Amino acid sequence: MEILLDTSIYLAVCLNEASKPRIVELTSGATLVSPKSVHWEMGNALSGMIKKGRLSLLQAKACIAAYERIPVRFVDIELGATLQLAYTHRMWAYDGYVLQSALSLSLPLLTLDKPQSKIAEKVGVQLFERLA
Repeated sequence: MEILLDTSIYLAVCLNEASKPRIVELTSGATLVSPKSVHWEMGNALSGMIKKGRLSLLQAKACIAAYERIPVRFVDIELGATLQLAYTHRMWAYDGYVLQSALSLSLPLLTLDKPQSKIAEKVGVQLFERLA
């Protein structure tokens, strides 16, 4: 079984958030898939947490080290289709990359992002489980 994951899932696991045990349980034995943009979104999210004083550089580096140990199949992004999706639903490109990847690969999405979950349902992306 393949599951498409967004950045919120990797952050929750790597930062040991309360949702981590459930995420690990849900994804155990599955092939994890994400758009390549997750790398840059991880960096953006972690640098934002550092900037706001919610995370130290050492904690962010530990998060990245944990993230890099997760076996993931990274997929290319369809920029044109993503741009249309982002325009239609007034969302950030990073969210569009995830949703377009789920659509084009016909994979269920696992996310902790409530707004993204709502748009996913509107565009026909199946949620693996409602965590958000």
